[in-house]
Amino acid sequence: MLFVPALPAPPTPTLEVSVSPSRAGTEARPRPVKLRLTIDGGATASSVVVYFPRALRLSNSGLPQCSRSDEEILAGACRDAIAGTGTATVASAPERFEITPMVGATDLVFRVAGGDRLVVIHGKLSQASGRYTAKLRIALPDFLRAFDRLSLTMRLRRGANSLFATRGCGLPFRVELRGGTPATLRKSAPCRR
Repeated sequence: MLFVPALPAPPTPTLEVSVSPSRAGTEARPRPVKLRLTIDGGATASSVVVYFPRALRLSNSGLPQCSRSDEEILAGACRDAIAGTGTATVASAPERFEITPMVGATDLVFRVAGGDRLVVIHGKLSQASGRYTAKLRIALPDFLRAFDRLSLTMRLRRGANSLFATRGCGLPFRVELRGGTPATLRKSAPCRR
């Protein structure tokens, strides 16, 4: 009889999400927040879809918006529309990829740089339903499709206008990894009234 050892299960990706400050605003007075979102543990996907909860307002109104070409963005345009930072690590590449989120006129734009790679990704925003108010679809370039960790920290505020603002608690996020090894990740951001 031949004994074949069981192969270890592939790592299951996890989702961590938080808003800061964690004290929620109200419908009448939304509180501007910084959003942190991290997918950890390895994943293979051609796209990532983030679903934003109803109690989190997402708006580019009154904020600087990048409407430049990809070539201009790669050359450093739209610095006033930068909405945070991010990183991605890939098992097949020794370098870490730096991600710069920016507010676009109708979407979120991500400048990705690492090693000899420099690309612009357009994250498509659209309406969601049920527990979610909006969703963001990010098509990943080939070199990021098998990532170990993907992390984004986003915040942009000008006067009373903010990219993200809480208007209550109950902040259940959902992330779908599509293509590759599909997975649906869920996590609620800590929140207090």
